[in-house]
Amino acid sequence: MLYSIQAYRGFAVLLVVLFHGASKIGRKYGIEPFNDFFDTGFSGVHLFFVLSGFIIVTAHAKDIGMPRQLFWYLKRRLIRIYPIYWIIFFALGGWKLVSVNVNIEDFFLNACLFMSNTGLVIPVSWTMLYEIIFYLIFAILIINKKIGVTAIVVWLAFILLNWGDSSYHILHPFNLLFIFGMLASALRFKLIKMDSGVASLISKICFGLGVILFVGSAVYYSHLAVGITEWPAHPVTILGFGVASALLVLGSASSEIENFFGKRHLLRLIGDASYSIYLVHLWAQKLSYKLIKAIDSTLFDGMGQNQIISDMLLVFFVVMSVLFGILIHLKIERPLLFFLRKKMNVAKG
Repeated sequence: MLYSIQAYRGFAVLLVVLFHGASKIGRKYGIEPFNDFFDTGFSGVHLFFVLSGFIIVTAHAKDIGMPRQLFWYLKRRLIRIYPIYWIIFFALGGWKLVSVNVNIEDFFLNACLFMSNTGLVIPVSWTMLYEIIFYLIFAILIINKKIGVTAIVVWLAFILLNWGDSSYHILHPFNLLFIFGMLASALRFKLIKMDSGVASLISKICFGLGVILFVGSAVYYSHLAVGITEWPAHPVTILGFGVASALLVLGSASSEIENFFGKRHLLRLIGDASYSIYLVHLWAQKLSYKLIKAIDSTLFDGMGQNQIISDMLLVFFVVMSVLFGILIHLKIERPLLFFLRKKMNVAKG
């Protein structure tokens, strides 16, 4: 995998962890950390979805129009998502759905479709349903290129026509982000075939514009009078963060940018562990809150709050979330993926 893409995975999960951590501290402590600076940390989800579109096309470009590769593609995707998810799902309470308060329907909705009638065991897993939808749409491309391209164009058209109604997951504006990522991958293939100097210059320009647009979108959105629940389908977040993320990944065509991120070992490790961090970070933050409260029971009693303490709490929450996620990645996720890929003859990706 490209160094920059792994680094972006690290950025994306850190944004989400900061967003949830800041929100929790604001509710429990009464003061938002870093003066609400991370209120747009949900943008990590947008970056994740664009990265998914980019990665799938980059990894499976040669499989398009090759129906005999369909089973291998699906097996590869399922191994990447479900095994570690099921382990964490059971550990964090999934077992209760079939042993304490038996609810078979909700168990299978949680375990297989990242949905629930009563509440997700892993609250952030709702985003994975969009990943599954995208994987299935891309599978059409593998079966037949022309039909797949037509399906994606029709999908795009219906998403745009349905923008005001987010009740259908398959037509939610979030899905545009996967398409942005796919286009970015296609453009990158074009860039790497060009003269290296020209390609590098274009990539650097795209990277710079991506950074400016990403930050600009965050600043602009933070000044809009919108509710906290509106960000998933808001045009500014979808188009602003989506296009910005696509521009960022185009920077991977530059060897200089790749070399820069290649030296960011900690960020790449966080990127490698991003899925595990994503799945456990809310639990880690809950544990962190209980630990701090046990150490100092007066800290959250509404007396003597100050900005520095709020900021320090967020740093602690983030460090705990990342450490737990990396530990799970190194001790469980990575060995499990290695075993399954070797057992089922599935390449890394």
